[in-house]
Amino acid sequence: AHEAIANFEARLTKEGRNVTIVTQNIDGLHQRAGAKNVVELHGSLYKTRCTKCDNVEINHQIPICPALAGK
Repeated sequence: AHEAIANFEARLTKEGRNVTIVTQNIDGLHQRAGAKNVVELHGSLYKTRCTKCDNVEINHQIPICPALAGK
């Protein structure tokens, strides 16, 4: 399946379309199959948890961080 998705991404990219693959997989198999624009996201985009104290913060502002402004 990873190769099929990578091939689909390549075909659409050749047609001039912007493609982003968003996956819960964190094993790198999409990249190993040749996918170029992969976002590995596990959990919630709007909820973050501190790995030290387990404090949870929710942020529904758009953009959720300055790096995503205009995206």
